[in-house]
Amino acid sequence: MFKGPVGSNQIHDYNPGIEPDGRFWTTAVPSSDVSINAGTGSARLHATDFDIEDYHDVVNALTGGPSLEAQVSFDVRWSGTGKHVKVRDHTNDFGGRYIEGTATVEWSGLTENGQFFQSDPAETSTAVFAEVGKERNGIFFS
Repeated sequence: MFKGPVGSNQIHDYNPGIEPDGRFWTTAVPSSDVSINAGTGSARLHATDFDIEDYHDVVNALTGGPSLEAQVSFDVRWSGTGKHVKVRDHTNDFGGRYIEGTATVEWSGLTENGQFFQSDPAETSTAVFAEVGKERNGIFFS
């Protein structure tokens, strides 16, 4: 295992950057790129040539360092195959219903200078844990 400073062996860090309000690693995607059926535990997040930045490594990204224009494409699929789980946490105003299952992902990224990365095919994915569900929190928890 590599043991060096955080991010020192990282080649790419594709992410949308840090918003003025402090949010990071979060961005809106078109609703047409998302489909979900919480009742069956199936969902899909799919995008082609989605504009994003490549910050090279996590430290550079978190400190607002320079980045390259990039595009990513991905297809993530969840399939509910397991048990149904209900969570109700009154202390933290949080609750949800989930179906455990499996997930697969296929992903690629291309930077403006021509660097290309592609994952193995989705069917080679190995899921350690996956779930799909519906949750509520804060003022929506009643």
